[in-house]
Amino acid sequence: LEEVQYLKMRQDADYYLTTLLLKPFVNEKVSDEEINHTLDYSFFIKQIKEFEFRNRKEEIGGDYCCFEKVTLKDTPYLFFINADAMGKSIQGAGGVLVLGSLIQSILQRNKFFKEDQALSPEHWLRELFIQIHKTLETFKGSMYISAVIGLIDIRNLCLYYMNAEHPNPILIRGKEASFLNPHKNLSKLGLTVKKNHLFIHTLQLYKDDILIVGSDGKDDIEFNDGSMNDNEYFFIDILNQSDYSLDGIYRLINSMGSMKDDFSLLKIKVKVQSPLVNIEKQTELSTIKEECLKRINNNNFTKEDLKYIYQKLNYYIQWNPFDTKILSIYSQICFKLNYFKEALEVIERLLMRDPYNPNYLIIVNKFYKKLENTKYKFYLLDYEENKSKYEDLIKKN
Repeated sequence: LEEVQYLKMRQDADYYLTTLLLKPFVNEKVSDEEINHTLDYSFFIKQIKEFEFRNRKEEIGGDYCCFEKVTLKDTPYLFFINADAMGKSIQGAGGVLVLGSLIQSILQRNKFFKEDQALSPEHWLRELFIQIHKTLETFKGSMYISAVIGLIDIRNLCLYYMNAEHPNPILIRGKEASFLNPHKNLSKLGLTVKKNHLFIHTLQLYKDDILIVGSDGKDDIEFNDGSMNDNEYFFIDILNQSDYSLDGIYRLINSMGSMKDDFSLLKIKVKVQSPLVNIEKQTELSTIKEECLKRINNNNFTKEDLKYIYQKLNYYIQWNPFDTKILSIYSQICFKLNYFKEALEVIERLLMRDPYNPNYLIIVNKFYKKLENTKYKFYLLDYEENKSKYEDLIKKN
């Protein structure tokens, strides 16, 4: 018995030291006034494995949440992640240790390197996803992680996120809860994935919107009558009964039965109105759009007209980056002005949102044919790898 107790103490010591390693990676508050003025954000984690070491009660597992500030093109973003590493207890914690160290390394790089800050939110998320994925691939199937990873533009309240086989985020708008993009997810981090198969979800947020992201532990419930939950809308029903506080949601679920997996929830609430709702901003952007389209429709426009349109649309898309028609036009204006890098960046942003859109593919095809023998060729590797498939899509449209 003494030997068993000794081994148990050694195991708990290992658990405790692992939790100490994990704590620096779990950041719940960002030191930025603009972010904190715009958004309320918090998370709740309850790991299924509990232990006690030297009178300290702790828990260990594979669920992970984090918030941080990211700067892209001189604009502040709130970065968030909710992840679930494969396995429970120490195995899951090992996955979180790898993931957390990678995330923090990437976030620190954003603070100090201008090249990283010059990326669009879509490109930054894609590169982060690929770096995590490539690292986990080296474990050769022994470590997979599901996750929702996202950014919120603090100034225009635009949401960008990627879902790696994680439960779908939930948007609460006007006290109605609904799943976001229920049938369009990527495979788990660590599984085989091609760069050109990655896509970014986008959503315009408004005042009082609430975004909820949670691991599958919120659905893996054994009810008090002994039955297991098989209702995919169970959590939606829970939200409709709650006040949306994370600890209140946890208590409500716990009152209905016992949880069989690690449990984590992440919540973001918008405190201010989107500038796109402001009448003055709407009028300003509408005027810019109408004027630029009018000039473009004039077949006799000059290079000076192009530069004028470029400047106006550059301002426009900073406030309304989800106007895909204008982004498409802007990429072609950049190309006509020989701003090839910017033209390719913008059309790639659109392709990351909608990879098989024939209109975007036609534009990429045109860019590719003109740039295939230049230094910009590497920007179009995604197109080159799938050239025949893209050209078939173009022919059909």
